Amino acid sequence: MQSTFSNHLQQVERETQSSSPSGLGSDGSDPSTRSRRSKKTRTGCDVCKRRKLKCDEALPGCRRCFKFGIECPGYSRSVKWSTKHERNLKLPSSPGPTWFEKEAEGLSRSIAQGSLPQAQPGHHEGDLPGFSPDVSDLNFESDWPSFSPRGLDDTQAALDATTFNSIDRDSDQPESEICHQKSMFMDLNDNEKQLLNLRVSSSNSELSLYVPAGEDSILLSHYFSFVCEVASSFDSSVNPFRSRVTKMMDASPLLFTCVMSISAAHLYQNQGESSSIPLSFQTEAISKISEELAKISTHAPPHPPGILALAKPSAASLVKDDILLGIILLGMTSSWHDPSSLGLYHLTGSRHLFKLWMATNGLEEPLGALSMTQNFIVSSMVYWEVMVSFLLDQDLEAISYLDVFLDPAPESLSQPCPWTGVATDIFIRLAKVGTMARKRRSLHSRRLTGSEASTLTQLIEEASTLEQAILKSRAPLIGLVKDTGDPRSPPSHLVKMARSYRLASLLELYRAFPEIATSSTSRFDEVEEVDKQSQLVIGLAFDILEILETIPDNSRTIAIQSLVYLIAGSTLGHLGAMKGHKLTATQSRQNQLIKNWRQFVRNRFYKSFLSIGLHTINRVGTILEEVWSRMDSVVSSAGQGHVMDVHWIDVMTGKKLETILG
Repeated sequence: MQSTFSNHLQQVERETQSSSPSGLGSDGSDPSTRSRRSKKTRTGCDVCKRRKLKCDEALPGCRRCFKFGIECPGYSRSVKWSTKHERNLKLPSSPGPTWFEKEAEGLSRSIAQGSLPQAQPGHHEGDLPGFSPDVSDLNFESDWPSFSPRGLDDTQAALDATTFNSIDRDSDQPESEICHQKSMFMDLNDNEKQLLNLRVSSSNSELSLYVPAGEDSILLSHYFSFVCEVASSFDSSVNPFRSRVTKMMDASPLLFTCVMSISAAHLYQNQGESSSIPLSFQTEAISKISEELAKISTHAPPHPPGILALAKPSAASLVKDDILLGIILLGMTSSWHDPSSLGLYHLTGSRHLFKLWMATNGLEEPLGALSMTQNFIVSSMVYWEVMVSFLLDQDLEAISYLDVFLDPAPESLSQPCPWTGVATDIFIRLAKVGTMARKRRSLHSRRLTGSEASTLTQLIEEASTLEQAILKSRAPLIGLVKDTGDPRSPPSHLVKMARSYRLASLLELYRAFPEIATSSTSRFDEVEEVDKQSQLVIGLAFDILEILETIPDNSRTIAIQSLVYLIAGSTLGHLGAMKGHKLTATQSRQNQLIKNWRQFVRNRFYKSFLSIGLHTINRVGTILEEVWSRMDSVVSSAGQGHVMDVHWIDVMTGKKLETILG
């Protein structure tokens, strides 16, 4: 059964494709002049020829380039030097290779090698220039590139035309003109350009020759232009995907390959025939990680009992930042390659490696302030654990290693993280909620034995303790959050996301454990319903959605909103009338409110899918549509239903729609 979400998405794509300039077809040609069989030609602009597409050679530029928003290079024919008709003149012998031959040979050699740039001697992390774009001069609605899931054509064409024309840092072309042409490299800093330059040219060459774009260069530019933007809740110079990852992979072949894998997975989302490219990079990344893991001793050195936190790890057990970060990124983005892939085969090893990394960095004791890199790695691992907690049956003990990060040392300002924002501690408790909710659902589906009844009693006690911890937690004040440098994701957006996820934690906890739910915060005291737990849950859902409604739909926090929309949206079940009775006026108003909120959530998922371009979002939307469909069926068939009758975890599992939810 095709869901409402998929139907609406297809309609949006058809409307988008039909709105191409000048009434052109989806391939950029005029439908009225398109022939059944295209005649091969060697003429046309360079962009069309490189992509092996027919060029209409219109003036002043071809229509394909106009469609892609790039400047057409024109139709000048290349001049080739031929010597077969020249006279056979005897030239004086040269004592050795000319200057041109030497330089050309050196350049060819550097291109052919294509080796990964290694760190120069004496080169440290702080030596690279910082990234400081003037974001106030950019029109984010029109200038910043946005990925569209309609296909790869726009991205590939823009990349073909601008890859080596926009990369030259010594160019005299004004920055405003580059923005006007929507260059793929308009948001690259000097550090990123330097890394990309090293992939395609020789630093010692005095020649400036055209070099065809290699796969690494294409993926690296896509990473900086798109992935950094859609994979983080904010994007600026302080985005760790730009600042930290760029510097680390400059000296780490492992992390570089992981980034290539992530970029390929995103770039080829809609290119089924090209699926071998992301797979090859993913395989290479896993191979490099395996090689590095083989060098690490996974056994702690002998030490007296009780002083594990003080034991100094051996040199063989030291875990470098790039290795751990590479595994986390591969695991979190497994569903980018295949929506049904959960990356669980990375999880167990990542947990063990993370504990060794904690020992390496002395993070096993109550914490002081974390460095920026440590904060990035910890928050990434926490976010991954949250996603997994709703997909995997496990004990709370499995994620207890994160407890040390629940109450970090107070800082003057909170440092935003790409995935957890300013709510790392709230996300840790949400991971516990997800673990306990799955455990309760498994016990709920069968008759309990004596030991299972005892387990349930203990689980309810743990849920009550967790509830009190969540109630005591608070999102930071806006004034105590460091500026993100991104006008589309100011600190206020991150604080609102923290508040939303805190309420989502309580919602899932009360939904799984009605024993601890109270009616103190019910919004509908006037509703004559005996199930006050349902009113508490729906009240929390409305609170969450009211907060999210105040965040603009173009906020970059959309990258981390999928799970909270799923949790809140899955409670939006209509009220049914009692048998022989009609709905009261209050119940009718609530049903209309639920209908409106459903449409709001649906629209936000559409916007998220079109902006981020990942099929995992489509899958989450499908889960939600199925939940609503079942809720409506319960109400219509039984005449009485409420939000507790259908749970999104059961729907996801039953329909085999598991995916990384964020």
